[in-house]
Amino acid sequence: MTIEYTNTVDDLLAFSRFHFWSSSEVRRSIRVQRLGGAACLMGFFGGLAITGSAPFFIGVGLSTSLVWWLWVPLVLAHDYDRQIAASYESQGSAESESHHRLSVTPEHLEELHAQGESRVRWGAVRRVVGTGNRVYICLSAASAFIIPRDRVRSGDLEEFVAVVREAAADAAC
Repeated sequence: MTIEYTNTVDDLLAFSRFHFWSSSEVRRSIRVQRLGGAACLMGFFGGLAITGSAPFFIGVGLSTSLVWWLWVPLVLAHDYDRQIAASYESQGSAESESHHRLSVTPEHLEELHAQGESRVRWGAVRRVVGTGNRVYICLSAASAFIIPRDRVRSGDLEEFVAVVREAAADAAC
């Protein structure tokens, strides 16, 4: 079974966002920054309220802590997107913006693209995730075959995904 598709930088950025929001390390970092920042703000404004005898500062501390809590993930996600986009621009992404052919064999998932070919044993496929516009065949936390649903040139994507999931599950047993 074979499927052919074309990737763009937008697909790579979408996978980076997917990785950002689904990574346990990123979630932990956001939690630490949220809690740490909110605690510092509450401590600062609580100290002002106690030393200045102005309960107004407690309200200011609560509201700035809430804004911090909501703002941190958005800022981190924006910064991550910016870094990833700059990385792709600086190193060039001809391979990623080219035509890809993925084929299922009994032992491998084979990829053929403009820069060459690669083979991935079924045991290396960690999971297959379908989102609205893309399917990710994840090989690690930060690498995957990215298949955009709207740019599949040949092959049946749903059937291909079912075969890949079955082969990866059989290899995991």
